[in-house]
Amino acid sequence: MERRLRQRCRDAGRGLPTASNSSTCCAAPSETDARLAALEHRLVTAEAEIAALRRRVAADDREWLVTLAQATGQTVFTARDLAKHRRVDPHLRQLLHGLNVPDIGYRLRRLSGRVYDGLVLQKVVKTKRGMEWTVTMVSDRHRDAGLRP
Repeated sequence: MERRLRQRCRDAGRGLPTASNSSTCCAAPSETDARLAALEHRLVTAEAEIAALRRRVAADDREWLVTLAQATGQTVFTARDLAKHRRVDPHLRQLLHGLNVPDIGYRLRRLSGRVYDGLVLQKVVKTKRGMEWTVTMVSDRHRDAGLRP
């Protein structure tokens, strides 16, 4: 490995790495600082984009729970029930646009147990018709007060 490192340094026209530039194999310190600054900028930008995506996902989840609560009340439903009910509920139709029953089921599983604005989606029981769900209101003060085991 050291032989390859020496050859790379010779090919680059520089000497062997020193303590100040060993991490970049023969790069000058100013070049290293510029690379580091560019990487730091990319990292900060990526972190900001991730935070924005998380906020968007949380807003989408909140919209799903509110729409489900308005459409179903506190009744028990399956993904197939939602797909059928969207024919008569314009808000549910807009929310579920382009989704089939398995897609709705995947989304319900992802939302399960998350509390938004005092609402939580809970699994009730698995039946021949599929998993049955309900939207439950929970206390803002005691977030787990309305959750069933």
